[in-house]
Amino acid sequence: MKKIFKILSLVVILSSLIFISCEKDGEIKTEINEQKITQNLKQLSEDFLDKTIEIDNEFAKNQRINSDASYKNSLLLSKTENDIKIVLKKAGILNSETILKLVKERINLQNNFRIKNPDFYLLDENKRADLLNNQYDLVLENYIANQNSNAKTTSCAGQYNTDIGRCNRTYGKCALVAVIAAADGLFPGLVVGVFCAWDLSDCKSDAREDYGSCMN
Repeated sequence: MKKIFKILSLVVILSSLIFISCEKDGEIKTEINEQKITQNLKQLSEDFLDKTIEIDNEFAKNQRINSDASYKNSLLLSKTENDIKIVLKKAGILNSETILKLVKERINLQNNFRIKNPDFYLLDENKRADLLNNQYDLVLENYIANQNSNAKTTSCAGQYNTDIGRCNRTYGKCALVAVIAAADGLFPGLVVGVFCAWDLSDCKSDAREDYGSCMN
């Protein structure tokens, strides 16, 4: 009887060791590859900025945009894509179809990142925010530096570039912060994306007006 008990005890001990070993193997497999995540965030940031520039160029094609707060408030209350189009048209934004198409493409960049980088969401929210902001800021600073190197060196142009850089920093990644959350889908991302792009367009429009006044 004692011999049987010893054998059973040994089986239990060995089973426990196997379970612990498997558990450790599992931990190794689920170890977060932060370097890979950082590389993917850099690519996302570059693609996101390119798409943001496309969207901003479309906004700039409209000669007279009424940016009264009432229109933007109505935009935030939009429940459907058609609601968004109606608000934009009333505000003088006549190429809403193209703008919405580009905003959707930008949202898809974010959704694809979520699907392909599940480990990113194993990190706490503050860590995710730090990694994302760091990569986007690096990409943005590189873009701003290239813009500045190609610009005229007059004081007006220098101030204009500073203002545009500030616009990009303040509003350019407005919609990108949605990546920090694990949720995906089109709404409310579409509304937020258009709202952020509109704010960026307004900021750059002000910068252009200031530049014109400076040159005169």
